[in-house]
Amino acid sequence: MKTLFQNIIRTALVSAYVLVLYYNFTYVGFPSRKNPSKNFGGKYEYLTVLNLVFLTASLTFSFLCELLPIGLNSNPVHKLKGILNAASATISMFVCLAFWSIYAINRELVFPAVLDSIIPPWHNHAIHTTVLPVSLISYLLTPKSHAPRFATLMCVASGLVVCYTLWIYVIYLNTGRWVYPVLAVLGAPARAAFIAACALSMAPFAFAAHWIKSRFDAWKTDAAKAVKREKRKQKAKAKKAQ
Repeated sequence: MKTLFQNIIRTALVSAYVLVLYYNFTYVGFPSRKNPSKNFGGKYEYLTVLNLVFLTASLTFSFLCELLPIGLNSNPVHKLKGILNAASATISMFVCLAFWSIYAINRELVFPAVLDSIIPPWHNHAIHTTVLPVSLISYLLTPKSHAPRFATLMCVASGLVVCYTLWIYVIYLNTGRWVYPVLAVLGAPARAAFIAACALSMAPFAFAAHWIKSRFDAWKTDAAKAVKREKRKQKAKAKKAQ
């Protein structure tokens, strides 16, 4: 029953985000820039879109591991599933909190008003808000034995951020523009400090994801022990009654 419930949840999550990804690539289009060279990177220049792809891939991989165990039921594969879910939860937490924090200060820096006519509110929340609870749920469903250690999670998450930072500079070198307006506003020293802060910020986000997972696993263990104790009490009462 427990496995069936978890599979139903995984099916719902992966189905929802496959549809979100399909909608994003099919119906969400950004205006083409007059200079073709300025279009370098396309949608893939945005961390939000890359995170959406990464989250959907992680959910799909976990779904296949659970429902199609043949050839996927090896320990290394399940370890990889745990790393993907943990990294996805960490990056999604960063995307959600960073986006809405900057949005609250000045939305034009991360989500200009012109995008309101391109990205509907529900889709905006699907890629900037619900990615956090969805990725956390997927991570919490990962067995404790398959979850990565904090050091492993930190290295993977930081590595992904470094790769994205390099990608931002590749886009700038090819187009002469920054992906996010906030980077254009900042001077060179402030920009370097901002990017470094974003990379270092993976530590608290990775710690938060790891802590939530640890507390959830501890709660599950305590709940299972409580159920066993209650069953033993019920059996003891039944024996006395006889």
